[in-house]
Amino acid sequence: MNILDHAWGESRAADYIWAQVCDRRPSASASRRFMVLHGYFDDSFDEEYFVLAGYVASVERWAKFSKAWEDLLPLAVKHKDHHRFKMSEMARFGKMEQVLPFYKTIMEHVSLSVSSVLDIKALNRVTSDMSATIISANGHEIRVDLKNFKKVWADPFYVSFRGIIDGFHELRLTDPDLVPLQEPVDFYFDEWGKKEIIRQSWRDHVASRHDDIRPFYGKEPRFEDDNEFLPIQAADFLAWWVRKWAKEFGQENIKEGVFPFDSSPRKIEHLVIRYSEDGLRALVKAALDSHLQAVDRAMAEGSNEVRFIPNLPWQK
Repeated sequence: MNILDHAWGESRAADYIWAQVCDRRPSASASRRFMVLHGYFDDSFDEEYFVLAGYVASVERWAKFSKAWEDLLPLAVKHKDHHRFKMSEMARFGKMEQVLPFYKTIMEHVSLSVSSVLDIKALNRVTSDMSATIISANGHEIRVDLKNFKKVWADPFYVSFRGIIDGFHELRLTDPDLVPLQEPVDFYFDEWGKKEIIRQSWRDHVASRHDDIRPFYGKEPRFEDDNEFLPIQAADFLAWWVRKWAKEFGQENIKEGVFPFDSSPRKIEHLVIRYSEDGLRALVKAALDSHLQAVDRAMAEGSNEVRFIPNLPWQK
């Protein structure tokens, strides 16, 4: 089935999925053919781990998933006038038996799962006690406040997002049969307050890609309500379980975890992105090196918009 075959109005949840590929409201009719992949992600965290995880599938699969998931929602916890699936609530209120049909629906429709697992205490150590010095064109040393830089890179969501987009698109390059390069992939996340940071990171990331690859990165990431975009509720399911497995087995052994449900005959690839403390340091340092290059260019051009050269604790 494609967008021209979709019966609008039969399932509001499915309408929301198809509407994204024709840039119209869910009530609009379809007039264009697309083959687009969507990735939907949500987070789960505690004092130890932050997990950003989700699933990737074609728009067609997500539309079918959304209709099936919509029909299952009466099994989930009710919020005021509607039902919404959240894995933490299903566990808290003793509804684990009702999770099975949701799990089966996920496994029937998705193509790939992706998760980024972050050790929060390691990130805090990496981003603590930052200071910076700029050497001006006349040789003067200027101390710079790194508060804004630290605010961005100390945010687990931001770092996890970078891990997702970097790891996912590296997978596309190394295993194009799994996620074909010729298919654009659009990313969707649950509503989050710091959207502009993520959007700017995406723009910078895509701008740095080769011209031949850039068109396949899809549209700028979207932040949506999981009551309307039901695949985000499936992402919540995965994020909760991945965090549980990280706590039980350690983040390096996530794949030892198994769902406590009837095994699915269909297996999907699970990409796990994780950073050791050294890996986090390397990630932050790469971002700082980029700033250093910007400083060099700005000084050479006599610009007043000189950024900072950070001095990090592990470099002392």
